[in-house]
Amino acid sequence: MHKLNITDYYKTDNIIVDNNIKKIIEINNNLIDYINIGACKIEVSDIIFSLIFFAEKNLKNKEEILKRNNELIPEIKQHHKNYVDKVLKYKNLFTSGKKDICVEMCKFLITWVNTENQINKCLY
Repeated sequence: MHKLNITDYYKTDNIIVDNNIKKIIEINNNLIDYINIGACKIEVSDIIFSLIFFAEKNLKNKEEILKRNNELIPEIKQHHKNYVDKVLKYKNLFTSGKKDICVEMCKFLITWVNTENQINKCLY
């Protein structure tokens, strides 16, 4: 699998938003590294932890800023909720013994990043 490149395509000139996208791309690229070297079944717990931490810190922070600026629309909250629901699904699959979730997780993250980027472009 090929890594995502952090390019101007993802930039919004809002440092918080740009850092959020950069962070999730870094997590996804770490996942791709694990997939490419065949270590994902061992390292997937680190990725899941990073994804949960990202939601708790970065998405929550973004929503608080948008709320203060009266820009928090239901579609953004739903998009973020979808992320959390999916990450918790992967966590539950992993803790129940399923280890081959890496490629599915990676595809989800790529789709999620691109949708998040489109939302960001509309806002900023």
